[in-house]
Amino acid sequence: MTAEAVTSELWLTGESTPPGRLLRELWAARRLAVVLARNEYLARYRSSLLGLLWSLLVPLLQTVVLAIVFTHVVRVAAPGQSYALYVLSGTAVWSTFSSGISSGSTAIVDTGAIAGRVYFPRLILPMLAPMAALVTGALTLVVAVLLLPAFPHSSYHVQLLALPLVVLLNFLFTSAFASVVALAHVYARDVRYLITASMLVWMYATPIIYPLHLAHGLRPYIEANPVTGIVQLSHWCFLGQADGLEPSLLATGAWLVGLLTIAVLAYSRYDRVACDRL
Repeated sequence: MTAEAVTSELWLTGESTPPGRLLRELWAARRLAVVLARNEYLARYRSSLLGLLWSLLVPLLQTVVLAIVFTHVVRVAAPGQSYALYVLSGTAVWSTFSSGISSGSTAIVDTGAIAGRVYFPRLILPMLAPMAALVTGALTLVVAVLLLPAFPHSSYHVQLLALPLVVLLNFLFTSAFASVVALAHVYARDVRYLITASMLVWMYATPIIYPLHLAHGLRPYIEANPVTGIVQLSHWCFLGQADGLEPSLLATGAWLVGLLTIAVLAYSRYDRVACDRL
């Protein structure tokens, strides 16, 4: 007898969830998201001696190192402004973004054991890390506000009232980007390494350690960077001025709307079958 090889293919099509229903389910699961995000935040520092103080010390130490290097070695100047405050206001935004992306972009795969047993909107999972990072970023900005009089050429002004908008924009963009990447990571595990490699380049493509006017010919590309608008808005809040704020904010808004639309449509189509591929 001759054995015949039988090749079979399994197609995971699943049932689509209407976008409106997905958003309603996401809102209904908001308490679950808060609990999981709180647990993730506390778990980061549970076994450390300084505990939650690390969430404030890390960005402050980064600011000190960058300020020393780029004022005394590279000699980057910000005339009429405190360069240390410039770096701190940008680092607070970037630290929140990078922390949220590093964990959120792999959230579905990393929590596959839980997500595959109980149904809830998978869109929650990539939002947990940005929610946890949101607390750290907000605390860092509060500390920066308290330390504001200690920086040269700095004082309290009305623009500081726009800081909640910085926090909100940063959270929304980080969540939207992490959600799209996390779903892509389910289908292609190379996404994890692509994100890790791109974050360093992305940081230097954002005006955190240099004023935007020093970008010269690269300025249009840096203004199109979606994180630039959030960083420049933070600079405007602390320093009272920010070069190219309007075009960079428009670019951020366009990216945000696009990513949120892609995330909602993608999870509406693949939310119920994503965990079956883990």
